[in-house]
Amino acid sequence: MARLCSLACAMCLAFACLAACRTSAPVDPDTDRSVSTLDRLIKSGAPTAGDIDTARSCVQRARAEPDARSCRAQRPPRTIDLHLALDPRYISKWPGATQRMAKTLRCVNRLYAGTGLRFKIEKLTTYEPAEQRHDLYALLARLRRDLPADGKMLTMGISVWDERKIYGMSGGEIGLSQGAHCVVPSWPRPENDCLILAHELGHLTGAVHVPGKSWVMGWAARPFYLPSTDPLARVVATYRFHPRNVAALRAASRGRMTKHGLRLAPRCRRWLQRIDDCWRGKR
Repeated sequence: MARLCSLACAMCLAFACLAACRTSAPVDPDTDRSVSTLDRLIKSGAPTAGDIDTARSCVQRARAEPDARSCRAQRPPRTIDLHLALDPRYISKWPGATQRMAKTLRCVNRLYAGTGLRFKIEKLTTYEPAEQRHDLYALLARLRRDLPADGKMLTMGISVWDERKIYGMSGGEIGLSQGAHCVVPSWPRPENDCLILAHELGHLTGAVHVPGKSWVMGWAARPFYLPSTDPLARVVATYRFHPRNVAALRAASRGRMTKHGLRLAPRCRRWLQRIDDCWRGKR
């Protein structure tokens, strides 16, 4: 126990240093209708050049609207504080756990470059998943009950699990988000951690699923292997945010943190809805 506490304290110090050095249900209830409709439309099928061009065209058209000025990316990027509820097994199982998490977060922030958002671990809690370890739905419900949102931070629960069990108990889900909370299992390969953390944080900041394998918010994210001497750099080079989601994340950088998650201003919700209506209408 003493060793665990000492490691946890070391992680807190490392995260504080990282911040100083600047180194799945959708969140916003006001966009739920749009998100669920889009999900139904894009659940199957691969993206085409036309799909992406349409999305870019819709975003470009929206940028000419009067509301666009108040929904553009914040500069410098807005820092979103995270409350990390960390499975004690993360510390004991992965060699160099502190460095691993710091590198993972740097990777996540590189994926968010240009969106007006970045993330910083503000608070660390060791949280034992117990019998909910392989049931992400139950774990998310328990996390929301045990660590309720404070209106200042997003809460992320990270568990360490047996890959052979998770699919059977969670219907194939490898991450879930709701309100101001999300849960993700940690993978043996940190490049998977980076992409899946970025994906779930995307849900908490207004991004939606899109078709295709090269998007951070790809509809059916799955574990992958990128042979490389620097797999985290390869993730950043391989994955990116879809044009629609770039617009949403930039608007989210102007949002207000509440106990229900990050909320967009009404004019930005309407602006984003028009982008979604444009994109949906041309598919």
